[in-house]
Amino acid sequence: MTKKSLLTTVVILLATFIFSGSQVIANQKVTESQIVEQIIETAISMGVEPEIALGIAKKESEFCQEKRSSAGAVGVFQLMPSTARRIGYNPYQYKENIKGGIAYYKQLKQIFKTDELALAAYNAGPGIVKRCGGMPPYAETKRFVRLVMAYSNEFKTNANSDVAKKVAANKQKREMIAAEKEHREMITLFMLNQAI
Repeated sequence: MTKKSLLTTVVILLATFIFSGSQVIANQKVTESQIVEQIIETAISMGVEPEIALGIAKKESEFCQEKRSSAGAVGVFQLMPSTARRIGYNPYQYKENIKGGIAYYKQLKQIFKTDELALAAYNAGPGIVKRCGGMPPYAETKRFVRLVMAYSNEFKTNANSDVAKKVAANKQKREMIAAEKEHREMITLFMLNQAI
């Protein structure tokens, strides 16, 4: 084998490895429980109601990262790869897919103000919601919004479910962390005042 052909082979193998990386990550098996916990943690940290985020993921993929749509949407939050790239996430990696889906929903909620219109934009696209001046007349979009809201309400009202327990535990953990941080800041201020 010549140096040139060896170099060509190495470059091809390297390129194959690099460009298939996202697919390799996508093929890693993650449990539904891991996905649910990641959604709850990410939603809370991003300031989004975890129940809405869970509702979107349940409707879009039943919490399955391997899900692919005929239109090309990928993963737990069924992100189109172009949308995911535009907002800075890799949809083939489950944690990135979750962050991207929640970030996209949050962005839409800031634009459209209500959960229902943000969900309609998530499903049909923000341009369509703007053109319609509200809820698009599409049966698929109306069904999507209705189901996500129903799932969200189910997660909120079923206090005995594993999901509700995980949401409560995560919120409690974050409140404790915030309280500890506030306590440390108060001690620091007190010590600074004593030094002056």
